[in-house]
Amino acid sequence: MKIKNNIYVYYCVIVTIILIINLLIIKVFQLEEVLSDANVNIYKMSLFFVASSFLLLATHDYINNKKKEILGFAFLVTLTIKLIICYIFISLIKQSDILNNYEKVSFFILFIEFMLVDVCFTVKILNKKS
Repeated sequence: MKIKNNIYVYYCVIVTIILIINLLIIKVFQLEEVLSDANVNIYKMSLFFVASSFLLLATHDYINNKKKEILGFAFLVTLTIKLIICYIFISLIKQSDILNNYEKVSFFILFIEFMLVDVCFTVKILNKKS
């Protein structure tokens, strides 16, 4: 039960660390100007990934409490839905003629980071002792 009470705190800590590292990379490589001219705001992309990963975490925790045996299948379904939404989002971005490479790279970096967060926390829930 200790993990259940703290899993959201762990999530907040991990997400905060990821966002701080991303901001430091932007500052160190002086990408503010390039990203300020972007069609898609990196902060809005970050907010989307934070919210969607939190929603997946809450959903998986709820399913784990109700029917633990279907959590693996629920993970696949919810992750597929998230992938479809991200694919639609990136498809819309790719159609833009004035899209720069920094936007594409930042999207895929955030995508991979939060995909790892989703997988790690779902594994943590699956390995939790009841």
